[in-house]
Amino acid sequence: MELLATLNYILERRCPSGGYCFYRLDEPNAEDTYYALKTLKLLGIDPGKDSKTVSFLKSLKDESIDILYYKSFSLEMLGENYRPSAGTLKALEKALLSASSFVETAKFLLHAKRLLILFKLSDETPSDELLEIIGKMGIPRYLTEAYYLACSRSVLGLDLEMFRDFLLPCQRPQEGFVEAPDLGLRFLEQIYVGLKFCRLLDVRPLYPQACYDFVVSCRRKSGGFARSDLGIATIKHTYFAVFSVTYIKNNKLLTEVCHGG
Repeated sequence: MELLATLNYILERRCPSGGYCFYRLDEPNAEDTYYALKTLKLLGIDPGKDSKTVSFLKSLKDESIDILYYKSFSLEMLGENYRPSAGTLKALEKALLSASSFVETAKFLLHAKRLLILFKLSDETPSDELLEIIGKMGIPRYLTEAYYLACSRSVLGLDLEMFRDFLLPCQRPQEGFVEAPDLGLRFLEQIYVGLKFCRLLDVRPLYPQACYDFVVSCRRKSGGFARSDLGIATIKHTYFAVFSVTYIKNNKLLTEVCHGG
């Protein structure tokens, strides 16, 4: 797959004041900036220092797990050493745990995963309560939730063997990956999560051709990728697509992809 148009899609969405925004206004946000920088790195482009983007990121308040995660790792990609303070991490952890019974499982597990990664980045220790929740939680029903839990367990050095049998029925010859064995709908994030799950568990996906074909169907004329074969392209879904294609290519999962087809 030719990705030059995809590179241009990302570059065209850099804001004049620094940062990135998928709808091409000078309104940068942390999420688009993070996924834009990740995509550039996957495409072999070093974003360099980019002082305006660094300034934009440093201006963001560490008021949520998502913003802190995007900010920390975006700055790292730009050559800056940013480490969240222990006080900030503990405050965000307290908020996460106090709301755990009110938020959907996927959101809680995503935020737990990101928070544990931030704790590790800053050489700080999470609370026993959070460690116990992750350590004792059974495998959730849905692919995305299970992946987030597996990532958290991996950060903590816990065993992942129990996820191998879970992943098998979430793979189908027509769809590649689905959110659950009894669900047929698929979106680009399921392909991305499925392939990331395979990488985490060090297993090969069963149906890489179906994954590849679906990613291709999500491409828009702009060079970006949408969530499905309908809808508009976003920077986040473009990153999901580029990761998926790169993973399939680098691991030689398809002969035609490996030879540039």
